[in-house]
Amino acid sequence: MSARTFAFGTALAALLPVAGSTALGVRALAPFDVVVDGLDDPRGLAVDSDDNVFVAERARGTVLRVSSTGRRTIVARGLKRPFGLAVDAEARVVVSEEGGGRLLRLDPTGPRTLATGLRQPRWVAIADSGAIYVIVQSSED
Repeated sequence: MSARTFAFGTALAALLPVAGSTALGVRALAPFDVVVDGLDDPRGLAVDSDDNVFVAERARGTVLRVSSTGRRTIVARGLKRPFGLAVDAEARVVVSEEGGGRLLRLDPTGPRTLATGLRQPRWVAIADSGAIYVIVQSSED
């Protein structure tokens, strides 16, 4: 599998390891293709072992899956400002819900709450051991 880097803003772009170019006003060391555009306030980004790209659309309250062929599928909706994303060893997406103060896991049967009462949870990471790390707003702010 070739290494890829993703950049996102109003568009999600794959940076591919080839000769340099510029597109969408983005300067990169290599040309890249836009694989998704029209996103509404994209925040979290995660990639699974099948090269599906997951994007949290904070304003729409959705998590979008973009397959390696470019097909878009909403995998979660009705969330309160989803922000951070991570994929665990079992290929399940973990989402921090900034507006709801929760940490969720997207299971085949639907979202499962892993933690509640968090103060504006944002970025999420999962260690090889399965431990989940999340950045939350400081209580001093």
